[in-house]
Amino acid sequence: MRIKNLFFLLLLTFACTDKTAVRNDKYNPAIAEDTNNLINAYIFLEENHDLLHIMMGEYEGNPKQSLLKLKEKIQPLKHNPYLLQVNFMLELIKINPDKTLEGAASFDSLVDYYQMGYQLMIEGFVKAYKMPFDLPQNIEDYKNIKEYFGWK
Repeated sequence: MRIKNLFFLLLLTFACTDKTAVRNDKYNPAIAEDTNNLINAYIFLEENHDLLHIMMGEYEGNPKQSLLKLKEKIQPLKHNPYLLQVNFMLELIKINPDKTLEGAASFDSLVDYYQMGYQLMIEGFVKAYKMPFDLPQNIEDYKNIKEYFGWK
């Protein structure tokens, strides 16, 4: 009879537990903030990557306007530690008299490598914490990770 009572008590305890609270409590707040910054940086770079190709002249558009737009878009994230170097390098791009941009190609390379590194770090996080979904494949998957934890 005692085993039945113990089993019932354990079942009741686990059934009535708030899974969201448990999920959020098992992650260190500093690690959670860092991971949120990492995902925000990845999403920002991914969503704005076309501007880099315009800046290099690979896509149609105004390179100077793309540079200014990217500088404007990064401002709300200027304190994100994963974008500090990107923001610094963005400021080093020079506008030539012919309206082309000096340094745009090397800046694109920097962003490409940062994105790959961030992607690997996020995938490692997903695997290490055995999150209940597949490795992220697209922007929506990265946004779903943020939603899973209740991050903005």
